[in-house]
Amino acid sequence: MIDSGSCLPTGPERQKSYNYRKIQMPNTKEIRIRIKAIGSTAKITKAMEMVAASKMKKSQDTAVKNRDYATASYEVLCNLQRDESCNHILLSNNEAKEKNLLIVVTSDKGLCGSYNTSVIRKALEYIKANPETDIIAIGKKGQKLLSALGKNVIGAYTDFPINAKEYDVAPIITQARTDFTNNIYKEVAVCYTEFQSTIKQKTELKQLIPFNNDVIASEAKQSNNDKIAASPSAPRNDEVNFKFEPSCQEVIDYIVPRIIETQFYQMILESIASEQSARMMAMKNATDAADDLIEDLELTYNSIRQGSITQELAEISAAVNAGRTS
Repeated sequence: MIDSGSCLPTGPERQKSYNYRKIQMPNTKEIRIRIKAIGSTAKITKAMEMVAASKMKKSQDTAVKNRDYATASYEVLCNLQRDESCNHILLSNNEAKEKNLLIVVTSDKGLCGSYNTSVIRKALEYIKANPETDIIAIGKKGQKLLSALGKNVIGAYTDFPINAKEYDVAPIITQARTDFTNNIYKEVAVCYTEFQSTIKQKTELKQLIPFNNDVIASEAKQSNNDKIAASPSAPRNDEVNFKFEPSCQEVIDYIVPRIIETQFYQMILESIASEQSARMMAMKNATDAADDLIEDLELTYNSIRQGSITQELAEISAAVNAGRTS
């Protein structure tokens, strides 16, 4: 006959087995503590969700209102380029240089889902294809991660206000424009996030300097089509002959740097709106997950409590029956 007791763990092994069962079977007190802790976290994430929603609405309105102006600036540039005698250094390719400048737009804070990782991933793809690349990081997250990866971060700008103005971003693009004019870089590109909707943002990498003629033509056509749709009787730009005063060259010398600033400012606005949208959705998902976890824990708590009460009733009933028998 086999002694069943000999199959049970003894000594330290028995203690280890007991501890394992103890961890696997939490008591009601432990569950209550977990429910309280998760509930506190859910309150924080809910508050952060509401704050992000408020900021998102403001930044979204600013980005959308400025978008038409930024698109129309391409239309102006396209009209200027019709005069082949007009040219500008910011519209010309600088093939003599191999080095590029990449401006990476990220956030200062985390808790915004995949917002930062998507931008960094796109930036790393560009750097892999263009090893001779200097980086200007906008946002602490991009600065820290790109520096940790050993990339050549030559400048960093942080703590951008939620209601950023053109003068807040002017020093960045002015420096980039000056470096390109001085033949330091072949091109200047920007990696940012385009705001499309509350639940959808798209990571973009666009060449800012020199202007891409295909992009100019495409954006100008879209702007012109929007204008025609709003006013069908309006003439198409390609049907109009423009006269520039004092001269086309003087106009283009003044307006091209302004258009570059406008486009870069729009990219910053799009990124700010995207960041707040991503943070709002991340906090909403965190709050929903916390609520689901609390619901599961409460179900477990009630099951354990019900089992405990049932056991107590069974013991009382057994004791009563034993008393009657005796």
